[in-house]
Amino acid sequence: MDEIEQIKERLNIEEVISSYLTLKKAGSNLKAPCPFHNEKTPSFMVSPERQTFKCFGCFPKGELVQTESGLKEIQKIKKGEKVYSSKGKLRKVNLAFKRKYEGDLLEIIPRMICAPVKITGDHKVFAIRTKNCKQNARLSRLCQNKCKQNCPDKYFQKYKVEKIEARKLTVNDYLLYPLKSNYTKCPNVNVFDYINIKPKRGKKPRQFKNNIKIDDDFIRLAGLYISEGSSHRAYIRFSYGPKEDHFAQETVRLISNVFGLKASIHVRGRGKTGIEVTCCNSLLAQSFKTIFGAKAWEKKIPFFLLGLDKRHSQVLVNAFIDGDGTVLRPQKNNKGGRFSVTTTSLELVHQMKDVLLSLGQRPSLNYAESYQSTDGVNHRKSYKINWRKDDNSHFSDFYIHENVTYWIIPIRSIKKTDFIGHVYNLNVAIDHSYLTKSFSVGNCGEGGDVFTFIEKIEGVDFYNALLILADRAGVKLKPKEGIKYGDKEYQPDQKTKLFEINDWAARVYHEILIRHPKASKARAYLKDRGLSDETIKKFQIGYAPESWDFIIKFLLKKGYSENEMFKAGLLAKGERGGHYDRFRGRIMFPISNVMGNVVAFTSRVLKDDGVGAKYLNSADSSIYHKGKILYGLNLAKMSIKSCDLAIMVEGNMDVIATHQAGFLNVVAASGTAATADQFKILSRYTSEIALCFDSDEAGEVAMKRSIRLALENDINVKIVALPRAFKDPDEAIVADRKNWERAVNEAKPALEHWIDLLIRKSPTLSVSEKKKIAKEILPVIKSTFSEIEKEHYVHYLAGKLSVSENSLKDSMQKQKADNKQKPTDFKQKEIKLSSLERIVGIIWSDLSLVSEIKKNIETKSEKKEVEKIVDLINSGKLDKKEFSPDEQNELNQISLMAMKDFEVSNKDSLKEELIFLVKRTEGDGREGIKKDFARKIADAEKAGDKKKIKKLVEEFQGLIK
Repeated sequence: MDEIEQIKERLNIEEVISSYLTLKKAGSNLKAPCPFHNEKTPSFMVSPERQTFKCFGCFPKGELVQTESGLKEIQKIKKGEKVYSSKGKLRKVNLAFKRKYEGDLLEIIPRMICAPVKITGDHKVFAIRTKNCKQNARLSRLCQNKCKQNCPDKYFQKYKVEKIEARKLTVNDYLLYPLKSNYTKCPNVNVFDYINIKPKRGKKPRQFKNNIKIDDDFIRLAGLYISEGSSHRAYIRFSYGPKEDHFAQETVRLISNVFGLKASIHVRGRGKTGIEVTCCNSLLAQSFKTIFGAKAWEKKIPFFLLGLDKRHSQVLVNAFIDGDGTVLRPQKNNKGGRFSVTTTSLELVHQMKDVLLSLGQRPSLNYAESYQSTDGVNHRKSYKINWRKDDNSHFSDFYIHENVTYWIIPIRSIKKTDFIGHVYNLNVAIDHSYLTKSFSVGNCGEGGDVFTFIEKIEGVDFYNALLILADRAGVKLKPKEGIKYGDKEYQPDQKTKLFEINDWAARVYHEILIRHPKASKARAYLKDRGLSDETIKKFQIGYAPESWDFIIKFLLKKGYSENEMFKAGLLAKGERGGHYDRFRGRIMFPISNVMGNVVAFTSRVLKDDGVGAKYLNSADSSIYHKGKILYGLNLAKMSIKSCDLAIMVEGNMDVIATHQAGFLNVVAASGTAATADQFKILSRYTSEIALCFDSDEAGEVAMKRSIRLALENDINVKIVALPRAFKDPDEAIVADRKNWERAVNEAKPALEHWIDLLIRKSPTLSVSEKKKIAKEILPVIKSTFSEIEKEHYVHYLAGKLSVSENSLKDSMQKQKADNKQKPTDFKQKEIKLSSLERIVGIIWSDLSLVSEIKKNIETKSEKKEVEKIVDLINSGKLDKKEFSPDEQNELNQISLMAMKDFEVSNKDSLKEELIFLVKRTEGDGREGIKKDFARKIADAEKAGDKKKIKKLVEEFQGLIK
């Protein structure tokens, strides 16, 4: 029996998946909420009999999905990107994943878009089943809105949109393509925004109008450029036929009207035919290259020219026809009125399809494969789009379903093949669907065996999944370069080495702590903290000696490179490019994933001399994402499931102290504030999560942020409040383990604890204090996901404040009207923090840090609280008493977001961040001045004030040098 068969024999898929999820009986199978989707109801099925898990279908590599930035291969789409959904709206990708697949693969070709889409047989597709027409000659067609048979409207209106497995589709079933509805409307475009490199040497290019109104002239010029234009480093050029001099003259006029630049016309000679229009300007050339694409096969319509009104869209289409199209005129044997455009750009032809659909046209697309002509010239794959103005298509129609307009197109052919390989899919927010290049499909799915599950849940390949499962099964793998499974051989990859490097480091650091004389002080420190030898071994605590190259030398002997050690997070880069040990003279706490594999470290300096950071953590890597790892979860997961309670604390020592005392259901955030991902991971094991943070001001801020985050994500949280004499769980347990037991047993619902905390701080409960408390709590209640919880907390707050529930609900409703743009996710709001706000947030967390600001901060802010604190920072008289309760509350929120990725105790990191941010604000200020000058120049041009333009341009050129 080989190693793989031994692992299968020893491991049950139910036991392995139970390490990650709480499974419940569902007949002969087991079910749970899918770990790969954002969902509440169980759709993830495990079959103990077949030793498999199942969700639903995917696409093979290379299939195209319509994203915010255009068509993109599905395997290249990342979490957080936006794709078009079945409703024609941009939706965020919650998760992008791949899996191994063996089964049927269908190639579906729609009639009007002759482009095959390959899809696994179990993937669901939005479709309308064919309902045969009453006319015998039309049995393959749906009842259409514009049909001349004059059937009652009820036939057309009774269509039923279904989600059908691809393998159950039949030829002539209708697929759905939504008309996109949420394009960004732009009245003008600043072409300077698309210039990445500005000239530093040589003659400066001529200045031109850069803030361009999107009008007929600009749209016409854009269409002609997309059809006939090209971009060089120093100029843009339009190439026309020998009889198209009128287009050449028009192009010169358009360039002058739109940009105020001159263009020249050149008639080609020496045996070559055609007319060229050239405009020399390197800045314009670079912007055109970025906006419209450089090569013919890269051409695209920019986002600001999509979603135009019908008149402007028609101007764009006419430009395409004039530039590179053909028109079939009425003749003896045809009705005429047919238009076509041929291009080598796949992106462009599908964008044209969307523009034509918005005009009510029903285009057809045909593809011609690449070929070599008889004269030896290689021709690229080309795409031809055809349409008619009279719109007499017999095979497609427009159909409105749930307020969305769809183009419905029948299936021309379905080809079935067998497939073995990786397939890809997306989990898409809100609409749970996405749009291929030709039609809409349902949301993501997943399935496979125990190896596939580990691949997906841990984000590794088969080889690394095998290593993880072999360790769990107690199977020793023979040393080898690769391993064969099925028809494929799998080799170690970068992640394999990162796992190995961290494992070696954990073992050698632990061995040094246990045995080496240089670790005697570290052993004494841990003993003084009350840690037993058994606990040190259980958590594999180690010691990194005071050396600049200890781990480098050790791992070099094991065959690993310094670059690999750096990627694993064990080394830092020196100023001259070399590497040195990241951890020196520190007690080392290995951080493991849920299966117990070491993926990173957190460390504490043994000698706190104030020079280095007290706590130092590994940086994120391909196997370690701190926002998705919980310290101690590999040791706590079974206890969490049996107790149906997970307790999250702040520090590693708190986890270790509670485990040593026998409380095994405790974990900690891994070097960062609690995240939504960490809450969701814990919710796989339990329905109850309790938080216990330090009782100082920083702990209170972290607690409030975590409560809000949990409630917004519909996660039940309680607060474990320690007696005031103790700062953290470690102190409380050392004094008496019963302190911890009582605190856990008396844990309150999180928001009740928050309200009680504010009540204790306002013993008189005057009217102003009640208003202050309500103002802090009501936004939290409003953002709570569950309506039941909202009702409960309004009732609880009303009782505590001795006010009516209706008055609180009225106040909450008013806040709702005043805060329409309030984000519901802290991650979203954090992205919007400016450099100045991050400075303010960090200083607000510790006012002593103001001494690190060596110069006045000049950047302005729209927020009065930020302006006020900046003025006080510059004056050197910063005092929290200067701020009203409302201002303090706003600054607390800014501080929460700014401090998210910092440990409060790591003051050195905060100092470095402040110095960096102050420098950045200086740069931001300069960029603001540049944009202001650009605006002033544009205004002066509109007013025709040449003297002012000259003066401003001279100043502006000085700024962009």
